[in-house]
Amino acid sequence: MTPMDDAPSSSALPPLLDGVTVVVAHPDDEVMWFSSVLARARRIVVAFGDIPSRPDYSAGRREAIAQFPLPGLDALMLTESEAYFAAAWPDPQPSAAGLQVRRDDDCMPGFSARRYRENYDRLVEALRPRLQDAAVVCTHSPWGEYGHEEHVQVFRAVDALRQELGFRLFFTNYVSNRSQQLFARYVARLPEAAFTLRTDAGLCKALMGLYKRTRCWTWYDDYQWPEQESFIEWLGDDRAAAKGGQSYPMNFIRLQTAGKPRRTRFSIGAVRHAVADLRDRVRG
Repeated sequence: MTPMDDAPSSSALPPLLDGVTVVVAHPDDEVMWFSSVLARARRIVVAFGDIPSRPDYSAGRREAIAQFPLPGLDALMLTESEAYFAAAWPDPQPSAAGLQVRRDDDCMPGFSARRYRENYDRLVEALRPRLQDAAVVCTHSPWGEYGHEEHVQVFRAVDALRQELGFRLFFTNYVSNRSQQLFARYVARLPEAAFTLRTDAGLCKALMGLYKRTRCWTWYDDYQWPEQESFIEWLGDDRAAAKGGQSYPMNFIRLQTAGKPRRTRFSIGAVRHAVADLRDRVRG
C-alpha cells in the first residue's frame, strides 16, 4: 500500500479517518476494538442486540444503547444466532455466511445455524443504505479478533458491500491464541499497517462502566487495553500479496484455556431455540 502523505502520529486521528463509519457485531465491540476512532466517528453501527437465551443481556443492551454517550449510534438490534464457539476452532472453515458452524457441547444454548446463515443476508440489506455514502469503514477483521463467528460474519457482509459501493475498508490488529491459525491464512495477503493510534483510555473506562452498570459487559472484567492499536486496510483477496521480510504489529490477546467470556445461563427460551434449530436441520 502506498504510504499516505499525511502520515499520522500515534495520538492524532489521521484525516482519512475523520468522520469514519464503524460497524461492529455487538454492543461493547466498538470500544473493544476501535476506541481510538470512536470519538470522531460519523456513525457507529451495531448489528446485534437481542440474545434468545439471555433476555437479561437483551434488556441490558437496550439500556446501554439508550445511555450511549457518543453521537451517531445506529443499533440494528438483529437477533443473535448465538454462534459463538460453533465453528471448528482453531481451524474453522469459511462459508458463504462467514464460517461453517455446527452444534456441539461448547455452543451457546440458543445457537441456530439457520439464523446464522440468514443473518448474513439481513446484515447486507440493513447495512447497504447506511454505507451508501461512506468513504471509509472500520469493521471486524476476517479472523474475528479473538475468534468470534459473528465478527467474521459482519466482516464478510461489510466486505461484500465494499466491493459493491467502493468505500475503503480497515480493521484493527487484534488476534488471540484461538484465532491465530485463521489469522495466519490472511497474513500473506495483508499490506503493512496503515497507521497506529493510541487507544482512548478514558472512553474505554467510561463505556466499560456503562456496559457493566447495564449488566451486558461480555468481556473479561479485569481486561486491560493495549496502549495502541494499528489499522490495516483490506484490499481484497484478488490483490497482490504483501511483501515478505517485515515484522507485523499485532495486539495479541491470551484467552483463558478453560472458561471463556461467554453467556451460559440456560433458559426455557434456549430449549425452544435448540428444538427449533434441530427441526431446521432435520428439514434441511
